[in-house]
Amino acid sequence: MSLYSSLYTSYSGVSASQTSLTVATNNMTNASTRGYTRQQAIHTSINPPSSYTITSTGGGVRVQDVRRITDQFLRESCRDSYNELSYFETEKNYLYEVETAFGDLYGYNMQTSTDEFFNAWEELSKSPSDQAARALVFESGVSFCDTLDQYGNQLDAIEDSLVLDLENTVLTINSLTSQLANVNAQIASSLDPPNELLDFQDMLLDDLSKMVSCTFTYQHDGTVDVTTANGMLVGGNTAHEIIASSKPPSGLPEVEWSNGQPFQNEGGSLAALNDLLYNSIPETKSVINNGMMQMIEKVNMLHASGTGLDGSTGLDFFVPIHPNEPFEIGNIQVNHELEDLNKIATSISGELGDGTLAGEISLVQNAAIITSEDEDVTIDQYIAAYTQWLGIISSEAQFQYDNQQTLSLQLETQLDAVSAVSVDEEMANMMMFQQAYNANINVMNTVDELLENLIRELG
Repeated sequence: MSLYSSLYTSYSGVSASQTSLTVATNNMTNASTRGYTRQQAIHTSINPPSSYTITSTGGGVRVQDVRRITDQFLRESCRDSYNELSYFETEKNYLYEVETAFGDLYGYNMQTSTDEFFNAWEELSKSPSDQAARALVFESGVSFCDTLDQYGNQLDAIEDSLVLDLENTVLTINSLTSQLANVNAQIASSLDPPNELLDFQDMLLDDLSKMVSCTFTYQHDGTVDVTTANGMLVGGNTAHEIIASSKPPSGLPEVEWSNGQPFQNEGGSLAALNDLLYNSIPETKSVINNGMMQMIEKVNMLHASGTGLDGSTGLDFFVPIHPNEPFEIGNIQVNHELEDLNKIATSISGELGDGTLAGEISLVQNAAIITSEDEDVTIDQYIAAYTQWLGIISSEAQFQYDNQQTLSLQLETQLDAVSAVSVDEEMANMMMFQQAYNANINVMNTVDELLENLIRELG
C-alpha cells in the first residue's frame, strides 16, 4: 500500500467515525423524544479486492447507510394492542361515570328517595287527615321525581359527552390522515434516508391505530396506505375524510365517509364511543326506566281508585311534564292538582279517617310488581339488581382494560429493547468511535510526516 493509499484509507476512517459520532450524538439528544427510533451507521468496505493474497489490502471504509433499528412485527403487534386497549379504556371510563352517577346523586341516591316516598305514605295511612303528613307525601313525591330527573339528566350529560367525544375523535382521525398523506409525499420525494420522517410516520400510525381498526400497507418508496373494513383512509399522498353526521329520529351522530356511505369500524376508541352511544347508554336508560315506570303505574292505578278528603277521585299521582312526549324518566312530575293536599287519595270507602288506600300504596315497595327477565321482583330488589348490574359491567370493562394494559406494556417493553435509545450504550459507542477517529487522525499525521520527510530528502 502506498503512502497516498494509506492517507486516503485513514481519511475514510476519520469520515466514517465522524458520521458514527454524529449518529450516536443524535441518538443521545433524542433519548426522550416521543416516537424516536434509535439509528445506527452501517459501515462497509471501499473497493474490496476481488481476490485476496497475502499482500491484499482494503480501500478503507464508508458509511453505507444510517438505518433505523426497529422490529416491524413487534410494532404491528403493539398497534393491534393499542387498538384494543383504547377501546377498553374508553368503555371503562364512561361505564364508571354511569355507575358513579347512579350511586351518588349529589348525596341522595335512588334507594333513599324510594324509601322516603313509601315511608311518607305509611305515615299518612296512620293519620289520613293530617295536613303535615299529606304535605310530606307530596314533597317526597317531588323529591322522588327530582331524583329520577337528576339521574336521567346525568345520563343525558354522559350521552352529550359521548357525542362530543365522537365528533372530536373523527376530527382527530381526519387530522392524522391528512398529516400522514403529507408525510407520505415528503418520504416519496426524499433522496436521503428520511429516518425522522419515518419516525413521524410510525407515530401517526400508532395514534391512528388507537382510534380505528385499519390495515397498513407499506409501499416500496416508504409510503404507507391505510385501509379500513370498507374503504381507504390514506392512499399515497391522498387522505379521505370521514364525517359525523346527525341522523333522525334520535339526532345522534353516525360516522360515514364524505360521500355518505356508512363507515364500518369495529375497534379503537371510535368503536367504543359508537357502542356506548347506541348500545350501553340506551340499555342503561331502558333498564332503570322499565322498573321505575312499572312502579309508577302501580302507584297511579291505586291512587286513581281512591278518594281524597274533598271527595275527588280518579287522579293519577304522577303525570308527564310534557303530555305529548313519552311518559318516562325525565318527563315525570307529581300531579299539580295534588298541590291541594285534600285531593291526595287515602281512602277506599270515601269515609273520613279511612287510610286504607295510603297503606296499600305504602306496601307497593315490598310487593313483587316489577317484571324483570321473566321474574317478578320488588322495587328494592330491582334497584339492588340494577346497581349490581352496573357494577358488573363496569368491573368487566376495568378487568379487560387491566389485562390489555399489561399485554401492551409487555409489547412496548420488547419493542423498546430493540428501538429505544440506551444512554449507556450510546455513551460506549461514542467512546469507541472517538477512539477510532483519534487513531485514524494519528495515522494521517504519521503519513503526512513521512511524505514531508520524503519530499525534503528528494528536494
